[in-house]
Amino acid sequence: MNDYERPFDFSISLGSWFGTAIRVNLFFFLIIPAFCFALEDTTYGLVLGAVLFVSVLWHEFAHIVAARRTGGAGDRIMITPLGGMAYVQPGPSLAARILTPAAGPMVNLVICLILLPVVVHSSHALNAINPLHLPGPLRFQDQWLTDVLLVTFSVNWVLFLINLVPVYPLDGGQILKAILHSKTNAAPQIYIRTGTIIAWLVLIVGLVLSDPSSKFLVCFGAIILILNREESFRSRISETSDESFLGYDFSAGYTSLERSSPEELEDETDDESRQSGGPLQRWKERRLAEKLERDQQLELEAEQQLDAILEKLHANGMESLTESERSALENAANRYRDREKRTP
Repeated sequence: MNDYERPFDFSISLGSWFGTAIRVNLFFFLIIPAFCFALEDTTYGLVLGAVLFVSVLWHEFAHIVAARRTGGAGDRIMITPLGGMAYVQPGPSLAARILTPAAGPMVNLVICLILLPVVVHSSHALNAINPLHLPGPLRFQDQWLTDVLLVTFSVNWVLFLINLVPVYPLDGGQILKAILHSKTNAAPQIYIRTGTIIAWLVLIVGLVLSDPSSKFLVCFGAIILILNREESFRSRISETSDESFLGYDFSAGYTSLERSSPEELEDETDDESRQSGGPLQRWKERRLAEKLERDQQLELEAEQQLDAILEKLHANGMESLTESERSALENAANRYRDREKRTP
């Protein structure tokens, strides 16, 4: 299952911008009427949704550009209700693994600094700077441009602060992860434990505060706690797999495991040919030969894909693989295991 086939990633394409595929999760559009309802102002809700979309897009594009400029790669962005996801592979250096996640919040900070004069001269300055409040009430009428800029500042300020939190998979957590991996072998235990502690602290603070906006802290704490637990599970799998993924050594490449497949298929074809009799039997043989040819082509494509995955694994380690790549590697290991069971 690839990234776009998951129910949560059910999305539409906005095309390719500067060599980057842009997709939007359909659930993202549900937060716009939610904003309108919560703010009791349709105009404010629509402006907030549009500003959030553009700001998140800028944030994710910053990750893509940083990855490319530091020797890595990035080719797609997904906008979801919980923020954006830039599918990037940072360069091999520590600087690249730090700069790539740091680029997103830095862009949000630059936007805030540019808009700071507007905020300072506004009567809504305190609410704009408070990450738990939105500037308002705003009417978007005579001074509509100033109102939009205030909302833009507030959204980017929140994105900047949230992504500085050292909890994986937030940008601050990815920076912490990169630094720890360069210093110690116990990096996963440290950054996962750090993330769990911070998540619980945010949850407790949100529950203790009587301010209605504290609901945001409760939701934020719960989300990062769940994501941190998922990362803990992935880390345990990675520690036990690495070069011998699921107990199989792929160091010689996936192709070496499948080397006997074409010969086995040819033997089956020869056996069928020797039994050929009438026209019906020959038709069956022809259909079988066509099926075997298609299967061999699919097998060859799978081998090429997995050899590329293995090359990436050997060069950058298990942490560099995406979920779809890990799934492909796991399927290969399962097929090899099944073949071993069938071999007398």
